[in-house]
Amino acid sequence: MNHLLVIAGLGSDVDPLCQELSGEGFRITHAFGVEEGMLLALTKKPDLVLLDVLISRKKGWAFIEQFKKEPRTSRIPIIAFSRDSDDLDGRIRALALGANDFLSTPFNTEELKKRVSTEIALRELSEEESGQQNGKLLCGAIKVDATTLSASVNGRPLSLSPREFRMLITFVKSAGRVFSRDELLQSVWGPEEVDKRSVDTYVYRLRGKIGKKGPPLRTVRGQGYQLVDSRERA
Repeated sequence: MNHLLVIAGLGSDVDPLCQELSGEGFRITHAFGVEEGMLLALTKKPDLVLLDVLISRKKGWAFIEQFKKEPRTSRIPIIAFSRDSDDLDGRIRALALGANDFLSTPFNTEELKKRVSTEIALRELSEEESGQQNGKLLCGAIKVDATTLSASVNGRPLSLSPREFRMLITFVKSAGRVFSRDELLQSVWGPEEVDKRSVDTYVYRLRGKIGKKGPPLRTVRGQGYQLVDSRERA
């Protein structure tokens, strides 16, 4: 049973949805402030945190930053949400501080379930990777550490979103293999329904971040994408 920690004020927009999720097998713990939320996260070890950033704007940002720096909670995904549908600045700041996703209310139960399930699955996949080779993967100049969720090219740190990081792990783990769009969708997005063109966008971004000093991330016409194994270039 997946355990969700919900940090939101009384009468929050997310309360009815949490009641539905509880009826569908999710275990819900509520916190009505970020201080209580941090304490519960440390003691209850939830699978995911839902954070209302409007509970206290300043404290909400500080919570995300502290949560992601604290070794005992850093790998727990956070989905931040806001009642302001035009809160672009809030979205950018939440993601920059380390939140895994950002939603605007109102949203329906199915959307929330898919997002929650996707983030939990991504965490589980990263933890699975961390159990192999001490979580460290190499491909030419690329180094990936799944235990710290970090990556670099020739020692230069890469700033990657959670899905870019998962995509990089997928390529590095099987360097030389050609992945179709469908395979990348399954590996990176899991059960979430996503337009296949999202794969192209993420590959384009990842290719740009790897740069010319890393192994090429090729487009294989009619087949998919391939991170060239450095041994094949020798």
